[in-house]
Amino acid sequence: MTRNILINIIKHFNLITRHRWVVFKLCCKAGIPYRGLVHDLSKYSPTEFWESVKYYNGNVSPILFA
Repeated sequence: MTRNILINIIKHFNLITRHRWVVFKLCCKAGIPYRGLVHDLSKYSPTEFWESVKYYNGNVSPILFA
């Protein structure tokens, strides 16, 4: 049980970070780099992060695209 939670924490963190990186690159191309930099920062907040980890299924976070 503890191992699954640790794996979900790591995988979900990586998912959020990859998502933000892609959005940042696209925002730079669109000429709005600051918007890309601050996009989805709330996903790292304890409230959203732990809720997302709880429901992370291995491929997609249900809260990431909310």
